[in-house]
Parts: sequence; C-alpha cells; structure tokens
Amino acid sequence: MATGIYLEPLSKRESAAVLLAILMEFHRDMPDQVKVIAELALSLHPRFVEAMLHLGSANYRQRLLHFGLQAGIDDNPEKDRAEFLRHSRANVEWFRRAEDLGWVEPTIEQRNQYLETLEREKERHR
Repeated sequence: MATGIYLEPLSKRESAAVLLAILMEFHRDMPDQVKVIAELALSLHPRFVEAMLHLGSANYRQRLLHFGLQAGIDDNPEKDRAEFLRHSRANVEWFRRAEDLGWVEPTIEQRNQYLETLEREKERHR
C-alpha cells in the first residue's frame, strides 16, 4: 500500500494490460506464450504486479521443462548452464520486483482460508 499502486485509477493503456491477465492465466501452462503476453502487459503498465508474477512463474516453468524438477546448476552440462541461470535469475528478479511494489506471497494459512472461502461461496450459490 505504501507504493500507492492499489489506489490509482487506471489509464486506458493500464486497463488494456490488466485485460491481458486473462490471457496469461489461460496460457499459464505455455510459458513461452505467457512471457510474450506478460512483456506486452508490462510495456503498457510497467508497475503491473500480476504480469511480473506471471513472468517470474513462466521462467520457472521454462526451467522445469528444460531441466527438470530436481536439476541444479551442477546437474547440467556446461553448455546448458547459462540458460539454466537465465531462467533462474529471471524468476527471482521478477518476484523481487513485485515485492518491491508491495506484493507479499500469501502464507499457507492465507491460501487455505482463501480456498475455504471459495468453497463456501460455491455452496452458497448452488
């Protein structure tokens, strides 16, 4: 809240960027597409935290796709280490930028409470 990013009205460009979040979510399992969409969104709205989070996650997914879940830098051939580091660093960097703007990763308790609230609302509307 200190940065004010949640209190400002959106410009037309920023509103268009926010609409791109729907595409980022839809394509979340296709990190190459998510990165293109998120970069477009950030070109329209440079402080769009959701696009930063999608970009960080897309880099993580690319690393998983190319190197696997358990892979560390030393588990890869020398020729692949630069790409591994690029994805890892981009993942960390985009999440850091989001945190600099005030985003905080939800705790497990907060996540569970959110999911319980969704379930209660679904039941209420059945």
